This record gives sequence, C-alpha cells and structure tokens, in this order.
Amino acid sequence: MSDTKVKLTEEQMIEILKNKKINQCSKEERDQVMDFAFGSDFMESDNKGEKVKITNKPEVKFLVTWNEEAYSDTKPRIVTMSEFVDDGIGGNWNIEEDGEDTDLGFTIENLKNLKVGETHTVYSPFGWDIKITKESDKPEEVFTQSTIVYFDRYDFDLKGYGYRINGEFVEIHHSELPRLKEKLGDDVFNSAMQVGKDYGVDTIIFTEDDFEENANPWTLAYEKFCGESE
Repeated sequence: MSDTKVKLTEEQMIEILKNKKINQCSKEERDQVMDFAFGSDFMESDNKGEKVKITNKPEVKFLVTWNEEAYSDTKPRIVTMSEFVDDGIGGNWNIEEDGEDTDLGFTIENLKNLKVGETHTVYSPFGWDIKITKESDKPEEVFTQSTIVYFDRYDFDLKGYGYRINGEFVEIHHSELPRLKEKLGDDVFNSAMQVGKDYGVDTIIFTEDDFEENANPWTLAYEKFCGESE
C-alpha cells in the first residue's frame, strides 16, 4: 500500500484482512483496518462486511475494588449493571439519585457514562473507599499458548490469562489482576500497573514489541478474523 493518506472502504479493509496484507499498509491505513477489525459493534456481528445489527448484547459488568487499608479482607468482585439497578437508591451500594453531585456515593448515570476500562472512585471522609471499573462488554480473549513477557527483569508466562486488544495496547482483563498480583508480588505488580496508569488505563498493558511473533495477539487475532471471514 502507498503512504498516501486515504480513507479505506469496508471492501478494501476486508480484502486486506483476507489476503493478510496488513504489513503492506501505511500506519494510517493500518489504524483504519484495526479499528474496523476490532470495533465492538463489528466484532459482535455475524454479518462481516454487511450492515451491522447487534442483538443479545452481553450484560455490562463492573469490577469493584475496595480500599485495602480499610477493607483488607474484601476481595474484588464483578457486579452487573442489573445488580446495581436492582439494589436501588440508598440500598447496600449507597446509590444516589441521578443528578446528585457527591463523592460519598454514586449514581446509575455515573456508571452508564463510564467507558470500558474507566474507573469511578467513591470516597469516604478518610480517603477513597471503592473503585468501580467498567469491564469489557464482549467476551474476553485468553492466551491459549505459552506467551512469555517481561516485568522489569522477570520473565512471566501469560498463558491462561484473559485480555483484550485496545488499539496499540493489549490490556490484561481486570478480573486477572488479583491473581497476577499474587504471582508477581507487590513491587513488580505496582510498577507494571503504574505504566498502565501513565497511559490512562487502570490495568497492566503491553505493546506489540513485548511479544514474540508466534504469540503476538495482533497476529493471532488477524489469523482468527481471516479464518472466520472465509
């Protein structure tokens, strides 16, 4: 592909994916193809290359994390939007009326406005109380083969860990963080988390350069997508 800036059509992007020509694309063209291939609406549709119609969208989920200093024995847990709604105003979750502006609770509107990976923090008078992070609303990918990465000087195998591709980053699924923390130890884990926070996400992230070619999530995703499109 040439370096001339051009907006690709759906037909052109499907052709690139089917014929595995992504390496011949310019950066701008590659970004368009990645957005097309990994956009949530498109990937949830069975009609690849046709008008997308979304049905049976999975339940939106949130990871709730408690402050370790105040709630040391409370483990992070997944809560669905339905569970928050059913709990109601002033229930166990201390949900406020929509439109309220307070740090001591939160509203359903707060949750609806969160994007995937974003966090809403609820504060108590002595510091943060809980953090509510919106989980991916589509099935997560899982590393199914040995996938060695490095944390500082330590090698680690991500086989069996869930993740998602988000543009130029692979983000470890939030539900995997407690397990990773236990395996890596506090210092290495916190250092890895800080890298993600520097890029505005509250999880551990990797770039394409962190993976060997045979375990590159982008390469595997392209191959899977091309196989499904044939």
